[in-house]
Formats: sequence, structure tokens, C-alpha cells
Amino acid sequence: MSGLRTLIRLSLLSSLSLGLLLLFSLIYSLPLHKQQLVVHRQLDHVPEGYIQIGKPNPNDLIQLTVGLVSPNMTQLEKRLDEISNVNHTNYGKYLSKADVEAFVRPDSNVTMAINAWLTGHNIKPKTTTPAGNRLTLEIPVNQAENLLNASFNVYSHILSNQTVTRVMQYSVPKGLTQAISFIHPISHFPSKPPNSGTRSRKRSVVPSEFSKSNTTSIIRRDAVCTPAPGNVEVDIACRKKALEQYHIPLDMDVPSTNDEVVILAFDESVRGSDVAYRSDVELSKVRLEIVSAHGGDNPANATSNNAVETDIAVQMVLGVAPNSRITVISSPVNEDDDTNYLDAFEFLLQKETMSTVVSLSDVSDEASLDTEVINSVCHDIMQLTARGTTVVVASGDGGVTGTGKDPMTCNTFHATFPTICPHALSVGATQIFPNNTETAAAYSGGGFSNKVPMPSYQTEVVGNYLKQLGDKYSGLYNPQGRGFPDVSILGGWIHFVDPGASGALGTAVSAPLIAGVIAAMNDHRRAKGQGPLGYIHPMLYANTDAFTDITQGSNPGCNTDGFPAMGGWDPVNIFFIMFIVGYLSDEIFM
Repeated sequence: MSGLRTLIRLSLLSSLSLGLLLLFSLIYSLPLHKQQLVVHRQLDHVPEGYIQIGKPNPNDLIQLTVGLVSPNMTQLEKRLDEISNVNHTNYGKYLSKADVEAFVRPDSNVTMAINAWLTGHNIKPKTTTPAGNRLTLEIPVNQAENLLNASFNVYSHILSNQTVTRVMQYSVPKGLTQAISFIHPISHFPSKPPNSGTRSRKRSVVPSEFSKSNTTSIIRRDAVCTPAPGNVEVDIACRKKALEQYHIPLDMDVPSTNDEVVILAFDESVRGSDVAYRSDVELSKVRLEIVSAHGGDNPANATSNNAVETDIAVQMVLGVAPNSRITVISSPVNEDDDTNYLDAFEFLLQKETMSTVVSLSDVSDEASLDTEVINSVCHDIMQLTARGTTVVVASGDGGVTGTGKDPMTCNTFHATFPTICPHALSVGATQIFPNNTETAAAYSGGGFSNKVPMPSYQTEVVGNYLKQLGDKYSGLYNPQGRGFPDVSILGGWIHFVDPGASGALGTAVSAPLIAGVIAAMNDHRRAKGQGPLGYIHPMLYANTDAFTDITQGSNPGCNTDGFPAMGGWDPVNIFFIMFIVGYLSDEIFM
């Protein structure tokens, strides 16, 4: 019987090997550019809001991003789960850049086959990720049509008259269908056209009635907090009160070693001179660097219009972690939001030494982005997390409407991206009333993804919320999707320094505040010989008793009250962090 099992096993292996030999024999005996082409992506109709108006110039250059399948992403995710498990021998053992790339790198045979296909069409691709799982092609329209057996047309957005060049379907060689994840953006129509004047990324609300003169006197750490002018609801308006509210020690600053907070922005710069107005920060000790990525906004061009959000982020981080080294990376705004995120995270992945915290406040509607691009960017975030980086992302300021949707007419709830990525730390916003009651901020984005499944660390606590919610809003959201946000913190009114404005609200305030606290905690951990927090999601969801539960408020939209805050996790505010618990005693974070 043993011999029979061995024979069967050998026969199966032989058949498998023979199949592989036949496959690669087919691939390499017949040039890929001459192989049969099969449809890889097809649209049934022109998306709503667009009409076809003509053909592009065949000599016009177009840029394509080709995503290749990484066969070992599941293994990387498994390793990351081990790293975050306090009971596993790999706990806290984050990976090097080279280690991560070894997991992500496509099969060498696939890379050879892709290059052979493109070379056969006289195309030289550019590798844009260090692991080689994404390529960029810049080629004329007529060459792209020949490569992909596609017909390009020009489509106009009915409301804005802005145009895009797209195809209704494209094809690839039969031998490469399982190797190519996506070719972007040729079959993707942005929900908001380029340069339409209303981008789908949601930003902080910054009232114009605030002025620098009434900010500088109350921005100090030892200042007396007063209600923001014209806003009787909020009495938390300075760093000292905020730190006390959340039990963050005022004297927790420790000498920084090599920790860095990266603030990721899109075509925004920062005015470092504004930091000088903060009397609680020694300007000579501020370590602020501004980097232009892929031709992003030049730091020298900082104006009141293109530096507000980054000014907020820098000042929020310095407010709780004044010893942090801050790098603002400005990445360019492209034709569609998908490409923005691909470019930005590609730049981060290239860094040899990665920061321990990344903060991102620009978010987009999940529904407006290509599903395969969403998966690819989420994999980028997982790679950064595997290197010990906590990627902090704002949840958006549209409640259950996502961003840009009419809150009275939308008929389904919308999630935001990239906050729905399983390895991104999604941050919502709270608001505090004069009686010191903290509630969910009505604008705070929250809900469930329609494209990213619920991660295992959420199953129990999110399941409890869904049981309490019952049939309410059935059909308006996906109960199997990734729930967000993960944590929440005060989102306004917060005072900051900027010409013509000094107060802001939004999750773009909350996200860098959380980023700053994590950076300070990492400094303390490093001083004790411990590694960075990195992938903290499993710890957060397994230690709900270490957090203050926000049980009041909701996030209205789509002609509803939105998701209500309840006991335990909810899509408005998960347990507001009381950092003093476990922070000083290390009961959790060790």
C-alpha cells in the first residue's frame, strides 16, 4: 500500500511537472507577442456620466501601470500575524526591506515572460517598486492598441466636459492571464474627472474667521484653554487640555533616537516658519524635512492654499511628540486618485530606512477606485507594516457618505480609501462639549468596505456591534466588509498657526494627533530596548478594556442618522485611547 501511495504521489508530481514543462515550452517556443490574446478586462457599458466623443491622436503618449501577481502575499500576511502575536516566537521581529521584498517579488519565470512579451513589441518597461511587482510603460496610443488588442477612445464627462482616454476592453497573451493583476488606468473611469475643480479627496474644514493673532497667545503648552471663537460647543482648544483629557503625560517627552514621522501629502508643502509661533516648541530643535516625490509640490511654493493640511499635521505631531523627526513627502496629483496612491506608496517602499509612523489625511471614495488597485495599495501598506511602520490614515469627513456624495440623495453608504486597508490604522474624530462629554463627531467617516473583507482581528468585536444594530440599514452597507475607524481622538476645534486661519476640525486633525502619540510611545519603547509598535491592530482589538468607550453620537448621511455609537466597537468611534493605561506600565505594549 505504501508503494502504491508513493507511485501515485510520483505520478501526480510527474503530471504536475509535465504540465509546467508544457506550459513554459508553449510560452518560450512561441514568442509571447505572437501568442493568442485573451480578454483580461472588459466593461459592459460606458460608465454613467461619460459619453464617447472621438478617437485620440495615435501618437499621443499614455502611461500604463502593470501590476504583477505576487504569489507569496498570503505568507507575508501570515508572518505579520506572527509578529503581532505576543505568544509567538516571532513577536516583535519586524522584517527588513530585503526580507519583505522576497515575499512580494513575482516568480522569476513570470518576470521573464512579461519582459519577453514587452520586448517583442519594442517596449522597455520601468520597474516602479523595489520588489518588481509593478511596471510602468509610457508608449504611444497606437502601440498600446497593438500590444493589448484594444481600441482607445476619448470620453467626456457630461457635467464637466473633462476628457479621459480609455478602452472598453483589453487583452493579454493567454500564458500571462494569471500573472497580470491589472493594467491601469485604461479601463477605469474616475468617478470625478481630472481637473473638475472638486476632487474626491476629503480635507479638513478650516474656518476663515480665525486669525493668527488670537492663536499665538493660547497655543502654549501651559496656556489656559478657552472655547474657540464663535463655537460654544467646544472647550478643548490647546495642547495642554487635550493631553490631560486623554491622560497623556505632559512630561513624556524623551530624547529621540532615530524615530521619524512621515506626513504624506498630495501636492502640498509646509511652512516651517509657522512652527516658530508655537512657544512650546524650540524651533532650533525642530527636525523638519520636506521632500518632493515624483515631482510633487516644491517646498519653496508653500502658500496658504497648498500648505494648510500639512501645517496642521506638522503642528499636531509636534504638539504631542516635539522631539520627533518629521518628514513631509509631497507626491503629485495625477489624473485619477488611484495613480496618486500608487505613486505615493511606491516612493515610500523605496526608502532603505523606514519611519516608524506614516500619517495620511487625504482619502477618496472607495467606490471611485479600481478594485485591483485598492488591493495593490493595501499590499503596499502591509509591506510597510511588516517593516515596523504604523500607517495612520484619516477616516474622512463625510460620515456614512464617504466623500463628495450628496448626503441627502445617496442610496448606499460609502467607505473611504485607503483607510479601509486592513493594515492601515483608521482614525476617526470625536468632539467635546462644555460639560466635558465626548461624543462621536457627526462628520467622522465610518462604516464598512464593499471591496475589502473584514480582517480576522475584527470578527468578534465588530460581530457584537452588528448584533446590536440588527436589521437597521440592511442593504445600505456590507456587514462582511472591513469596519472602520479603528481608533478616534479629538478632531476639532483645534488651534493651529496658518496665515489667515487658526482653527480646524476634521479627521485630518485626528490622524496626525494619533501619529504623534504613537511616535512618542515608540521613543519610550526604544529607550527600553523594545521595537516599534508597528502592526498594533490585533493588540487594540484584544485589549478593549484599556480604552474609553464613546457611546454617544452618530455619523449622519444618505438621509439617515448614520451608524450610532454603542457600547464596544462601532463605525463611529472605537474605544478612545487612554494612553496612560499600558503606556507607562507596559502592561499592553510589552
